[in-house]
Amino acid sequence: MLFKRFLSVLGMALTAQAGVFAFTYRDLLALRKDPSTLAQSREVLARVAEAALSRPALTRRHLETLAQAAHESGDLGIELRALERLTALAPGEPGAVLRYGDALRRAGRHDEAGKVFQALIDRAYGGGSR
Repeated sequence: MLFKRFLSVLGMALTAQAGVFAFTYRDLLALRKDPSTLAQSREVLARVAEAALSRPALTRRHLETLAQAAHESGDLGIELRALERLTALAPGEPGAVLRYGDALRRAGRHDEAGKVFQALIDRAYGGGSR
């Protein structure tokens, strides 16, 4: 009898903790979805992006999903913020740096894009491209 009561209380406590976890990390849980699904609603994407990008630490997967969803929805601002964080997290990853430079170019920030592309070329060729 006492053991059944203990299991019941434990089950309720775990259910409550799961609810708190899901509420606290709903932005990160949303980033586990397919980017196309997230890109379907700009309002949802904006809400998820604001919550996620305010976190000090995001994984590479979270940032890539966010950048892809923003790209598919046409939200260049969110895409730039996600790619900037992604390149800071993985500065040696040429694919992320190239995507960031391209997003800067599409935003009309040509000087910054040129610097990003030049740094990528310098890294690839040992700094002797000029």
